[in-house]
Amino acid sequence: MVTLKPRFPGELILLAQRDPLALFQCMAAAGGERGGEMVRAGIGPRELFLLNHPDLVRALLAYTGDALIKERALRLSRIVLGTGLVTSDGALHRQQRRLLLPGFHQRQVAASAEVMVALTQQRAAGWRPGEVIAVDTEMMRLTLEIAAKALFGAELRGEVGELQRAVLIALTIFDRHRNPFAELLNRLPLPATVRVWRARRRIEQTVRRFIQERREGGTASADILSLLLAARDEETGIGLTDAQIRDEIVTLLLTGHETTAVALTWTWYFLARHPGVEARLHAEVDAVCGERSPTFDDVKTLTYTRQVVSEALRLRPPVWAVSRQAVAEVEIGDYLFPRGATLVVCQYALHRDPAWWREPERFRPERFAAEAEPPLRKFTYLPFSGGPRGCIGEHFAWTECILVVAALARRWRLQAAEEEPIGLRPSITLRPDRPVRMRLVRR
Repeated sequence: MVTLKPRFPGELILLAQRDPLALFQCMAAAGGERGGEMVRAGIGPRELFLLNHPDLVRALLAYTGDALIKERALRLSRIVLGTGLVTSDGALHRQQRRLLLPGFHQRQVAASAEVMVALTQQRAAGWRPGEVIAVDTEMMRLTLEIAAKALFGAELRGEVGELQRAVLIALTIFDRHRNPFAELLNRLPLPATVRVWRARRRIEQTVRRFIQERREGGTASADILSLLLAARDEETGIGLTDAQIRDEIVTLLLTGHETTAVALTWTWYFLARHPGVEARLHAEVDAVCGERSPTFDDVKTLTYTRQVVSEALRLRPPVWAVSRQAVAEVEIGDYLFPRGATLVVCQYALHRDPAWWREPERFRPERFAAEAEPPLRKFTYLPFSGGPRGCIGEHFAWTECILVVAALARRWRLQAAEEEPIGLRPSITLRPDRPVRMRLVRR
């Protein structure tokens, strides 16, 4: 194990608060080519351990005991997400996951594909050649509409813009977790906190409408909302409370659309800067789809499109880091970690490790081809995390990304409206640091 030493007192604390990506990259680089499978850093009173080797990453993500709980950021976000799937731990998390998993099975994802394509085409119907759009905003609104319709059978109608603004405000709660006083700030009626409270109430207003319309309509469905309404305790036969249902819907609506929207935004960003890749993707979409809309069956055939999305997510993983807090001494791999330790896997750093990736900073989709050499090593590529606590909707998200890209690429090219590279803003996901402006060109 290597210990990262600060160049001056407080350096690592400043890095952790201002630029966590730089901190983790410094830690990863400190290990060098040998002995760097794990790097330790003291961040004030905290002990931070960065796990760099795929065997350690697998061991951490596969751990299901009670000695590790979710990271501080997720615990603090309960002010917005409640105790839904993303913020829960232990037996409650396992119960929630079992309940929701059928809603993300292959059959249900296939049934959602038509919704994904239809809503994509509906959004693009308002586009005009030569128009400049903020593609990050467009993708956020699109994936919010898809999540509402596909997961909960609900139409957002004309409220998508207002709801998206509320979601963005609510998710600012994640940006506070690096503040040592975040728990206190979340309880005080400060202007920023009050805005989060109001945003949560606005989101809950929409979610209550979802629930009310389904109960009044009584429509039979296999979507997530139906699973939540039909759920019964095995021993008591009692169903979920409205608060429990609301927490699960808010969690899936907010986190589910965010990761996919960011994934799509970065995919368009890289396509616009690599015209050869864009041309090859267009050729594949034209060959597979012709004049018809893409379908779920096309997903397995759109192999280069998947490679493009995969490479975009290697360089810009939506879930850019995963961490666990040790509430008791715990053994992971061959290491014994003390109580209070924070264990981190930084996908942003792992996806760039030259030990596992050739030319790691180069955008090269063909590295994900089935015949690529060297073959991809397991647990070196984790754009949506992994293990028993990994993203429950990962298959849904991959399907959505591929179909949205194909549906739009049939008719449009998205050209960069600005030459300046877009920076990174690590929050709940790895967001762009400013609007991603693109010019629409009709194909």
